[in-house]
Amino acid sequence: MIRCLAGEVELSLDAISRKVRPLNGNLHEHEASYFLEVLKECSTRRFLREGRIIHSLLVIRYGVSLPITFSNCLIQMYGHCGHTKDAQKSFAAIPRPSNISWTVLIRAFGHNGQVNMAKHAFSCAKDADVVTWNSMIGVYAKSKDTLSAMDLFERMQLGGPAPTAVTFVCIVDACSDLHTGFLIHSLTIMFQYEGNVTVANAIITMYGRCKNLVDAKRTFAGMTVKNLVTWSTLISQHTQNEKFIDAMQLFQDMLDENIVPNHITCVTALEACTKLGKILESQLIHLISVECHYEKNLPLANALINNYGKCGSLSDAKAVFFRIPSKNIISWSSLMGAYTEARLYEEAMQVFHQMQSESVKPDEVVYLHVLDACVGLEDIDAGQEIHACLIESGYASVIALANALINFYGKCGNLSHARVVFLNLNSRNVISWSTLISSFAQNGHDKEALSLLFEMQTVHIEPNDITIVGVLDAINTVVEGHIMHTILVFGKYEQSHRVQAALVNFYDTMGCHYDAMYTFRMITEKDAISWTSGIAACAHSENLREALNLFYQMLDHEVMPSSVTFVCLLDGCSNLAALEDGRKLHGAIIDSGHDNDKVVVNALITMYGKCGDVRDSVTSFWSNPQRDLVSWSAVLSSCSLNGQAAAALKLFNHLQGLELTMNAVIFLCILASCSHGGLLEEGIWYFVLFTRWHGLFPAEEHFACLIDLYGRAGQVDVAEQLIELIPFTKVASAVASLLGACRIQGDFDSGLRCAKILFDMDPYDTAAYIDAANLCASVNLLEW
Repeated sequence: MIRCLAGEVELSLDAISRKVRPLNGNLHEHEASYFLEVLKECSTRRFLREGRIIHSLLVIRYGVSLPITFSNCLIQMYGHCGHTKDAQKSFAAIPRPSNISWTVLIRAFGHNGQVNMAKHAFSCAKDADVVTWNSMIGVYAKSKDTLSAMDLFERMQLGGPAPTAVTFVCIVDACSDLHTGFLIHSLTIMFQYEGNVTVANAIITMYGRCKNLVDAKRTFAGMTVKNLVTWSTLISQHTQNEKFIDAMQLFQDMLDENIVPNHITCVTALEACTKLGKILESQLIHLISVECHYEKNLPLANALINNYGKCGSLSDAKAVFFRIPSKNIISWSSLMGAYTEARLYEEAMQVFHQMQSESVKPDEVVYLHVLDACVGLEDIDAGQEIHACLIESGYASVIALANALINFYGKCGNLSHARVVFLNLNSRNVISWSTLISSFAQNGHDKEALSLLFEMQTVHIEPNDITIVGVLDAINTVVEGHIMHTILVFGKYEQSHRVQAALVNFYDTMGCHYDAMYTFRMITEKDAISWTSGIAACAHSENLREALNLFYQMLDHEVMPSSVTFVCLLDGCSNLAALEDGRKLHGAIIDSGHDNDKVVVNALITMYGKCGDVRDSVTSFWSNPQRDLVSWSAVLSSCSLNGQAAAALKLFNHLQGLELTMNAVIFLCILASCSHGGLLEEGIWYFVLFTRWHGLFPAEEHFACLIDLYGRAGQVDVAEQLIELIPFTKVASAVASLLGACRIQGDFDSGLRCAKILFDMDPYDTAAYIDAANLCASVNLLEW
């Protein structure tokens, strides 16, 4: 079907053929106009087959020598469809080509990257006008040939036509360095084109491309007339140069000037919102797009799905997806990405299966999301099925997907399959080697990981920062770490932000706080990962003041904290029960838009619970729209720790009505709540409930809670009998719990037996001696 723009109707090729009158002779004026519009539509939409049929119909009417207007349209159509030979044939059939014909031919060659052919056509064009010159400069600009474009521009000034605004737009587009850009900017001023909006927009783009946003903004500020393209260009350049805060401010300034954005501007602004995690601003852009009737624009809808997924608003992402009237593969992959971002891996797999049921063929990005979901689920069977699909569809040889497979098998601990995928690769890149090295290192095969590093260098593949990070995981001693650090300094790998952060994390893991902070302070240009590594090192060493100081320095340097940053700080507040600091962090989390991040909210729930603020812990829990088992465990633990047994059991009863599979952590939280609340009968009931109904086998901690429950209820003899029956060899935590209960009940004899059991298990357990001393003190007996 071809849509005729002139008549605003859709006509089939049969209808087009019926337009041709059976008699010979020229077309009527309205018929000629019709065919020109159809040819232009074929050119725009790359309809080669339909264009050829129109060409045949015209030859039937006119013969080989077509009117020049039709020939020019045919040259353009064949050029856009990638058939320059047919374009040349159409051009050769013109008896006396005009400048327009030469120009269209030059553009056809340039569109297909045939610069030499375009150059030859330009040299053959006699009396070329300014449009032809501009077209040739445009060809050089598209091929990034700055020198040839500048040379032609100089020839134009010496003996060619006077340059126009289009000339300067073309020559500015050819600029690849700032020096040439300054020169051309000065020429636009000399030729008095600096006030031309189109030229100024091109100059702003050029400065942004050269990463000189200062002069881009200066050019913008000097413009007397600014249109939508001007604003959109400046916003886009700031986004591309990762100045996301400035891009959002420019978008707001544009709205303040009552300039209505188009869908392209909205997509660009959404990209900045995505990077900043600004959910409210994203929703504002969504509202603007609805008011402007852009909501059905597919690129914008896909950008919204991606944005909401990255910002943690899965409900909004799903709403946008289901409102798209005609979804493409990007829509499906964006929704899958939103689910994997939210760690809802089962739902991501469901989207994949639904996509397949609707006969939508997966692409590389979809398969990457599916493999991420398989990693999250640790589902080796599902991953192997995807592997088979990749082989069947021919995607197994795509290196990005092969690397994802290596990562999947490595994360699932199947190193033999990971190595097989690696060995089957015809061409391995540095990511392939790095992924395999990380897989071995993360699974405790340190020697194999280091061996792979040396093997990698023997095939002349230089390691990158990802490789080094993987190797650092394979180092287990401080001495080896210092040696590797020295090697990295001499190899200049230490300059990488990722490597520097990994070194800080390594020293932090090994307990070397001084080395960790020294390495952190040596980082000259810190990014979010670098700052987070330093903050984590301080938090782990319980130096909360220094961690918070680094956090505020991070904000002063306009570096946006990540969810990991906030989790590290909240963990520090939890360990030190620093409630006020935790509340200040909560405010910063809301300001940064991370209050919708499930992981951050779970850390908030835990922080408030450990700091004794059950009310805010429960409030944070209910404010989390994406509550999972970790969220439930956190809030139940908060209630348990603070003696709120009734609240914990009420929450658990609510949890039972949801379709969530119980786990051992929930089991432990409920038993602990019953133990702290002295609820013996309820504790026994829930113990039976979890073991029989939910099929969970009790671990050492669960038996310890049950023994503690009997001990607190005064049934020490039952607790002792239970110790003899549990399927562990004298569980230390259980015996210690009973010893504490004996002290509370004043049962010295039972407490003495428990203490002797603990001493036999570990003669150097200082906690056991302290508990025994407290038992003796409780009955006024310090020796026995």
